[in-house]
Amino acid sequence: MRDEELPGAGPDPWTLLAVAYAGGDGRGVNLTTVRIVAGIIRQAALTDESLREELGRLEGAGLVEVRDGKYHPTGPFLAFFRTRVNRRGVWHDYEDLIRFLGRHAPTEGGPEVGGS
Repeated sequence: MRDEELPGAGPDPWTLLAVAYAGGDGRGVNLTTVRIVAGIIRQAALTDESLREELGRLEGAGLVEVRDGKYHPTGPFLAFFRTRVNRRGVWHDYEDLIRFLGRHAPTEGGPEVGGS
């Protein structure tokens, strides 16, 4: 499957995975590192401007937060990411993340942090 075959797929899932892979252990990650990791796993070059926009959308959705100039995945996403014990590779992480994002789509009142 490719991006266009997955509902809601786009650059944000790749960027969110990059933040989690590079900074999910609590130390956070700077923009340059997000760009490098996202570029590697997505196999496409990203500009700092497009990444800032994507990270802003992720922050607005409550999935990423900025602390001390670094990007950190938030609790709802980390809870999902840490419970995944069967690491089968980046593509499987991406597909699982698409399903997670579909269940935790933002609502008009803000991001949904519950879950189904």
